[in-house]
Amino acid sequence: MAQKRTTANGGRCLMLMPPFELHHPTTVEEAVDLAAALMKKNEAFDWVAGGTDVLPNYKWRINPKPHVISLAGIDSAHALSRNEIGCMVPLSSLTDENDVHPLLVEAAAKVASYLVRKSATVGGNLCL
Repeated sequence: MAQKRTTANGGRCLMLMPPFELHHPTTVEEAVDLAAALMKKNEAFDWVAGGTDVLPNYKWRINPKPHVISLAGIDSAHALSRNEIGCMVPLSSLTDENDVHPLLVEAAAKVASYLVRKSATVGGNLCL
């Protein structure tokens, strides 16, 4: 049986996220304007799409920023067609979609496991 991790005083260990402000733009223009305003004030930020890399890093306190800009609320970021692949498209959608170029299907199928591909996004993987 696996042992539960506990603190020195017997409490359970929790991996709490560091504090940050989460921004929810709804258009590309709004996201770009927000990023520009933060840069102008020398405020560090991260973009987040599926969060498969950023969120675990934040839990481990690896390079957290005071601001996170989520791309999830931008409708065009979810687009998927033969001519357009939005940054919020999960990698699994590329492997399931018949209208995507076969080389993209092949490449996406080689990234991580199927479960990771369900949440990992095109945008997140291009930013790594």
